[in-house]
Amino acid sequence: MGDVDPRHRELFADPLAGGGVVGGLAAHGEHLQAATGGEVTRPGRQETVETVARIAVVLIQAALAAPDPWAGFVDFAESLFALHAEDRGLSDALAQRVPASPTVIAACHRSLGRIAELLVRVRDSGQLRADFETSDFAALIWAMSQVIRETAGVAPQAWRRHLAFQLDGLRAGAAHPIDVPALSDAQLAAVLADPSG
Repeated sequence: MGDVDPRHRELFADPLAGGGVVGGLAAHGEHLQAATGGEVTRPGRQETVETVARIAVVLIQAALAAPDPWAGFVDFAESLFALHAEDRGLSDALAQRVPASPTVIAACHRSLGRIAELLVRVRDSGQLRADFETSDFAALIWAMSQVIRETAGVAPQAWRRHLAFQLDGLRAGAAHPIDVPALSDAQLAAVLADPSG
């Protein structure tokens, strides 16, 4: 179990013990277990988002270490959205369907900062379209969360098809000029603080 807080080992030993994301983390391997050192017993929305933010950092580190930047990016995206699909409450929280606390907003900002590092690496490799920004990834999270939400009861894996279309469109070779700019950092911060506008 490595660096997992001893108080939480039971959650990872039995995937049914914690339910939702925390209970399902065992399926994502030992690397994710190291990310759960915080105070999580029976997670509420804030704790779940904070846990997933820590997991996202571990996933990003794995993606940054991947020999092929594009493959690392794809693995990161697939793993992140698999977590969303496992816990619709998490997906709703990250899609900002309910108001977020300052702690949740801060966790989202920290994760997006690390995602920015990953995007720079993939862009610099020439495999990701040059105009894809961190705020565009945030919009991808919102879109994928909606797909996950709408299809979960009928076709729980449908999100994978939608993600494949999205990823193919992000390849540098598929790029064409877009007249509308990405959200600025200030605009993204405003959306994260108040998604209702």
